[in-house]
Amino acid sequence: MNGTAPVSRSPFPDSRHFHPGRDLPRLEQFAYEMLCAASRPPAASIRLQAAALEPARLARVADSSASPGIPLGYELWLDYLFELEGMHRQIAFSPRALTAVELAGLQALNRARARFLREHTFCPHCEAANRRPARTCAHCHKEL
Repeated sequence: MNGTAPVSRSPFPDSRHFHPGRDLPRLEQFAYEMLCAASRPPAASIRLQAAALEPARLARVADSSASPGIPLGYELWLDYLFELEGMHRQIAFSPRALTAVELAGLQALNRARARFLREHTFCPHCEAANRRPARTCAHCHKEL
């Protein structure tokens, strides 16, 4: 043992004890951001790239203007929670089968989903999510 501490490359002070499920406010915010990102229609970007004179430039601009993504640890934990939620719908298991962190994560996921549903309305024509208050659909441009 040489007496020097190992250098950590983690953005968290002590990554050995960090778990995304313990930071519920950020977990809930990132879950909301995932739901918003999933609700955006991909057809708009496909149309833009098809019409662009220089698609590579459009991709560079989109990358530079994009908001920073969800940290990998949170993304993996949210993916796990979405999968766990789906399994819970298919298989009846008791809440005792879940850890406290999993249960708290599922509750944060439900709060994020409730916020998403409060802040968005769905188009009766194409079923795309639109931020409230919207008069026309951002996807099909028909009146809501």
